Amino acid sequence: FFLLGLAVGLQMSGIIKNNFGWVALYATSSAVLIINICYVVWKIKEGKVLKEELPDHKDELSNNEKSKEKFTSLLKAPIFGFKNVWRKRPDGSRVWIFVFLMTMTIQKFAEIGSQGLLFMFLKRQYNAEIGDVTNIAMVFGLTMIISQLVVVPLLSGKFKFRDTSILTIAMSTSIIGCIILALGDNLNIVLIGGIFGSLYISINSTARSCLSKLVDPADIGSLFGICGIIFVALSVVSRPFYSFVYKATVQIFPAAFLYLTLGLLVVVLVLIITAHFGMKQADVNNVNRLAENEAHQEPVEVNKVMSERLLY
Repeated sequence: FFLLGLAVGLQMSGIIKNNFGWVALYATSSAVLIINICYVVWKIKEGKVLKEELPDHKDELSNNEKSKEKFTSLLKAPIFGFKNVWRKRPDGSRVWIFVFLMTMTIQKFAEIGSQGLLFMFLKRQYNAEIGDVTNIAMVFGLTMIISQLVVVPLLSGKFKFRDTSILTIAMSTSIIGCIILALGDNLNIVLIGGIFGSLYISINSTARSCLSKLVDPADIGSLFGICGIIFVALSVVSRPFYSFVYKATVQIFPAAFLYLTLGLLVVVLVLIITAHFGMKQADVNNVNRLAENEAHQEPVEVNKVMSERLLY
């Protein structure tokens, strides 16, 4: 739905801007945001908490003490979550948690930083107008929807690809798309690059899937909370950094920020490939150890587990 909204929204924004101007466009956008906020406030209800199941000792505290306790808990929550996620794990998965967090961090740094520059880049290198950009965005959105709803489930379900295999394919094709976008000078080239980059949308969600499989169910909330903190911090740093790079190079080399993104994506690809073979070897070791322990109990099930986990 995000991609569908992006494609339709950009197309509508071009029509509104061309016919009614920028004021009408921003007024419409603000109205949609206000409607969305009102819907969340009035229509979406929070789940009921069964307070009687938990002991409550806060009635004995004063209002100041309650406020202080809530503030202290709020400050301690990220620290507790960080320690909980980074604790030593018997299967050695902590290193892969770090690798996937680095993967998501670098990828998001490049994505957030370059988002605001793409329109200016397309206008300068490709002489694109806002109508061209909205049409391109709509095509991108549709290709990404197809990739997310058809291609990724096909690779994961039908062909039993590992998450790291899907990440490797998605990152490799995204790098090709980035190279095409940086080198091209025709809007048709942009569409070709967009087709190659259509799997890019699946990188973050697939990396989150990998992370969720490496931690206990009770740690997933803490893990994704850490991801949220990282992404907020990245938005503060990456946009000014990319803006500085684009401003310094736009006169002589407008695509410099794309090559910066390309370099970061290559680093991410190396991390993903490292995690792929490292986790695959860890699975081999675990399955062999399991086979030794259960050789006289369930050899058929062990072979089945091995065949399923070592695919691709």
